[in-house]
Amino acid sequence: MDYKKYKESLKDKVQEQLGENVSVYYTEIVKNNNVKKEALVLQTKGEKTRPIIYIDSLLNTYACTGNIEESKNTVLEIYKRRDDVLADWNGFGWEQVKPYVRIRFFVEKIYISIPISSSSASSAGNRDAIFVMANSSFLRLSIAVR
Repeated sequence: MDYKKYKESLKDKVQEQLGENVSVYYTEIVKNNNVKKEALVLQTKGEKTRPIIYIDSLLNTYACTGNIEESKNTVLEIYKRRDDVLADWNGFGWEQVKPYVRIRFFVEKIYISIPISSSSASSAGNRDAIFVMANSSFLRLSIAVR
């Protein structure tokens, strides 16, 4: 299923499950670093707050499993727990907050390009060092809090 079909199918499934009292739609969020992310919004009539769920994390899970029902269930679980998030977090200790913290590790290769002067006496050594560095894997940490 392509991206557009996935989005529409997910939106329809969530809307069907939540009913007419909840408006389900997509919006574009611009982050502080000007990165644009598409998000699914779940707006309940009469409520001023609403869950906003980035679609890329759901799509990554779907790409691995091929199961759109899992994406739908994740969205519904976030919606169901929205009242927990609205509580005053300052009064909670670590044991109460811990179930909402999710950590995901992944390894990503980073490639760099640095020009090397051919007149340098050690250019061959530099090339070897840069090749090793450019093809090394760096561990990046992504933390998502629900």
